[in-house]
Amino acid sequence: MPDKIDSQRVLFEGGLNTSENFLLLSNSNPGYATRLVNYETAVSGGYRRINGYTKIDASFGEVTSVADPATGPVLGIWGFVIGSTFTIYAARKQTAGATYKIYKYVAVTGWESVATGTTQVSTGVTVLRTETFRTQVGNFICIVDGINEALLFNGTTWYQLVSTNAGGAGSPGGNQVVDAPAIVTFFKNTLFLGGDPASPGVVAYSAPLDPFTWTAAAGAGQQIPGFSVVQIKAFRDEMYIFGTQAIKKSIDDEASGFVLQDVTNNLGCIARDSVQEVNSNIIFFAPDGVRTVAGTERIGDVEVGPVSKDIDNTIKSIIDNFDLSALRSNVIRNKTQFRYFINNDVASKDDAYGIIGCVRHTSQNIWEFMEINGFEVSCTWSGYDEDGIEVILSGDYDGLAFYQEEGSTFNGSNITSIYVSPFLDLGDTTIRKLFRRIDLFTRSEGSFSGTLEVDFDWDDDDVIRPTAYPITSTSSSSLYDAGLLYDNGATYAGISQPVFKINIQGSAYSIQIGFTVSGDYESHTLQGFVINFSVKGKE
Repeated sequence: MPDKIDSQRVLFEGGLNTSENFLLLSNSNPGYATRLVNYETAVSGGYRRINGYTKIDASFGEVTSVADPATGPVLGIWGFVIGSTFTIYAARKQTAGATYKIYKYVAVTGWESVATGTTQVSTGVTVLRTETFRTQVGNFICIVDGINEALLFNGTTWYQLVSTNAGGAGSPGGNQVVDAPAIVTFFKNTLFLGGDPASPGVVAYSAPLDPFTWTAAAGAGQQIPGFSVVQIKAFRDEMYIFGTQAIKKSIDDEASGFVLQDVTNNLGCIARDSVQEVNSNIIFFAPDGVRTVAGTERIGDVEVGPVSKDIDNTIKSIIDNFDLSALRSNVIRNKTQFRYFINNDVASKDDAYGIIGCVRHTSQNIWEFMEINGFEVSCTWSGYDEDGIEVILSGDYDGLAFYQEEGSTFNGSNITSIYVSPFLDLGDTTIRKLFRRIDLFTRSEGSFSGTLEVDFDWDDDDVIRPTAYPITSTSSSSLYDAGLLYDNGATYAGISQPVFKINIQGSAYSIQIGFTVSGDYESHTLQGFVINFSVKGKE
C-alpha cells in the first residue's frame, strides 16, 4: 500500500525573526524568516527582492569638477525644486585645503561647484543634514553640518545664519541662533536648530515666518530641554526633542509660545540619523531596538512602543559591533518603508550592512524587518521632484552619487538575495517524515536563476543534506499599462514557471528551506511554499 502523502502550506509573511525559537516559529509563524537579505515586504504578499541603485550619471558619477576637484566621501546629498525644476546638490571635501564645496548636477555636463559666497570648513564634518520648507516668500532649504553656521538657500541666494548678525535677509542670524548646528527641522512656520557641540543642550528657533531673523526682540528664542539634544523632529502639531535617555516635546501654546512637555525619562535615541516619519509614526533607534513615537487617539497622549522585538538578537549585534554615529537612513514613502544603513567606510560594499523596516498592513501598523547588504552609504536623501515623483538619492565613501530604487544591480555588481525559513516540524517534533517535494510559489518581474537549499533536524551536524537544487525562470517582462496609470515600477511578467515543483530527498524530524538568487535579474517575489511529505512514524 503506498504511503499517504501529507502537505503543509506556508505563506511568506512576518519578516525576519532572529529569536531562534524554532518550536514557536514552526507552530505559530512558519512564514517568518530566520535569514532575509535584500528582500522587502511585497504589496502583493510575500517577500520581494529589492531594486538596485545606479549612478546619477554614468559619465559623471563622482561628485567633483575640474575647476574644484574633490576627495573623500560624499558629505551630503539632496534634491531641491527651484521654480519648476528639480536640481540635485551634493557636498564633498576639496582636494586642497580644509574646506568642502557644494556641487549641483547638470545634465550632460556633470557636476558644477556652486558659489555660495561662504567658506565651509571640512575638518570634523561627517555629514550634512537638510530641511526643506516653504514660507510665504517661497521655498527654502536649510543645510547644517555641526561645524559651520547654518546655510539657507532659496534657489537664488545663499545666506549664512550668524549669531553676531542683526537679523533679516540683509544680515541673517541674531543673538538666539547657534553657530554650529548639526540638526534642523521646521515646525509651526518656524525654523529650529540644535546639536551645536558648544551648546548641546540648546534648541534655537527663529522668529515666526522669518527664517532670517533670530533675535529675541523679533520673537526668536531658545529651549533648554535639560539634556544633550540628539535629534529634533516636527510631527503633526508637536515637535519631538530626543536625548539619549529622555524625550520631550515642544508644543505651540498661544499664550506662552513654545512650551516643553515630558514624553519619557526612561529611554531615548542612540542614533541621530535614525529618526524618520513612516506610516504616521516617528521611528527611532533606542537602546532596546527600533521604537515609535505616535500620537494616540486621545488628544495630547503619546505612545512610545517597541516594534523590533522579533529581531532583538540582530539589534544587540548592531549595537555591539557598529558605530551608530555613522548610521544613515531614508524613507521610501510609496512602500511605507524605512532603511537604516549601518556602515562606516567598509573595506568592501559586500560588507555594507543595514536593515529595512516595512509596514505590511498599514491600518494595523504591523512591522516586518529584513537585512540589506551592498549599500555603502555615507549620506542619503528622499523626497519629491517637480512632478511629485519620489526620488531617493545616496552618496558613498568613494565620492559617487546614486539613484536608489533603480536598476537590477548595485551599480553593476550582482544583487544577492537570501531567504531561509525556520526549522518546521510539521506538527510533531517526534515523528520522522519522508520528504518528497517542495512547491515554491513565486511572482517574477523577469528572468532569474537561483538555488533551493534544504537542511534537516535543527542543523544537526550528523544529518546528511542534499546538494542545492537549481531553479530557473524565463519570462518576458512588460510594464503593466505601459506605466500610464501605475507609475510605481511594478512589472507583470509572462512567467514560464510561477510554481517550481522541486523533488527533494531526505528523511528527518524537521526541515528548513533556503532560497538564494545572485545576479543581474529583475525582481521577483516569494509568495509561499508547500511541503509534501509522508509520515514514517515515531522512532
